[in-house]
Amino acid sequence: MTVIKKALISILITLLILIVGANAWYFYNTKIVESKKATESSPETTQYMAIGPEQIAYQEINNHASTTVLFVGGLSAWNGTWARVMQAANKNGLDFNYIAIDLPPFGYSTVEPNSGYFRDQQATRISQFIENMKLSQVIIAAHSYGAGPSAEYALQHSGKMVKLIIIDGVLNIDEQKTSNTMPLINCDYLRNLLIGLLIHNEAFGISKFKSFVYLTDSIDKDLFENYTRSFDTIGTTQKLSYWLRDYVNDPLTHKSNLSANYKGIPFPVRLIWGNKDTLTPMNGTEILLQTIPNVRLHTLDGVGHIPMIENPEKFDAALLDSLTH
Repeated sequence: MTVIKKALISILITLLILIVGANAWYFYNTKIVESKKATESSPETTQYMAIGPEQIAYQEINNHASTTVLFVGGLSAWNGTWARVMQAANKNGLDFNYIAIDLPPFGYSTVEPNSGYFRDQQATRISQFIENMKLSQVIIAAHSYGAGPSAEYALQHSGKMVKLIIIDGVLNIDEQKTSNTMPLINCDYLRNLLIGLLIHNEAFGISKFKSFVYLTDSIDKDLFENYTRSFDTIGTTQKLSYWLRDYVNDPLTHKSNLSANYKGIPFPVRLIWGNKDTLTPMNGTEILLQTIPNVRLHTLDGVGHIPMIENPEKFDAALLDSLTH
């Protein structure tokens, strides 16, 4: 046997071992780790609201006020990641209720994995939740990914809106959609396998968290475990996989993608942004400041993309000011 043949056989055997190992690890994660029912493993503070066949998980501080502050999180955020913020805001004695929802596929909301996660579909979920909760007046405070669906809802239902607070938001305003530069993202098998391998990798997860923030000391194992505690529920890998597919393939033609639709907003908009945010840099606020009639920007110095965990004191002060002015 030639040296080349031996090398090829060795490479093929190595690849086979890697493929078998990867699939075995994927099977373990999706069948053994992800084995809990969301409604049974969610914390006691979690409540559920049915919107059609889906169950939207949420946490609430009900002060029987006429206006409700609705928190919508970003990547991997669930209602429990807003608990500190809600409690801090509530201590100020403002006449508001506070609700944090789990926008699928994140957290403990129960949905069919392939149920659709385009921005307009997510906005519809927010709309149905607000209607079913019988909320008459809302202030939406939305972070990162959650800002897109929230802005979409706000533009479609301005009569319900008291104020929109955008925190380091991903809005893709006037962004031109190009052809999919990641065609493999549409291959269910490869996408599912990749997601299933990565989301249960603690080292990878903490590393990605740190890449989102400027003050990396705020990211530790406890915080990572809090943000990913729902990852042991049934169907997590599939839900996140389909979300990623829809996020990449979203056509970006919704109302909230076009700057012209922000010019006539009848309600106040407040922006809270870390000036060290590299994921959604501050220059993204310029178009909002130029087009929205009643808009204010709170710049958080020395803070990155997740201000509520990087510098809670600065964030809480900015949120309070945004809620009251």
